[in-house]
Amino acid sequence: MPALNESIYFSFNDTGDDWLLFCKKHQHELKRRFAADYNQLSSNALFYEWFSIRGGGHYGYQRIGYFLADLFFQDQIAKFGEDEAIVAWRYEEFYMRAKKWLTNVV
Repeated sequence: MPALNESIYFSFNDTGDDWLLFCKKHQHELKRRFAADYNQLSSNALFYEWFSIRGGGHYGYQRIGYFLADLFFQDQIAKFGEDEAIVAWRYEEFYMRAKKWLTNVV
């Protein structure tokens, strides 16, 4: 059985390679822009731009927020282990962890 392209987990088909390459190449810029939008846009506008299949006005790619969410989750797994990363949202400091991660751009 051939290996699946990594992009299939984000695009749900085999057409997302360019999207994933763009996201990986620009991940720090994407985090900065998402953080700025988070502080400026309404929740509806934020969802539309970053998570909607109809969004993507900033970069011409839709649903980039899911890529950023996966980066955050992978970071949490590395720091706390998979079990803790899965249930981390239940802790009061989760929001601050997410905000710190988002604004910590190299």
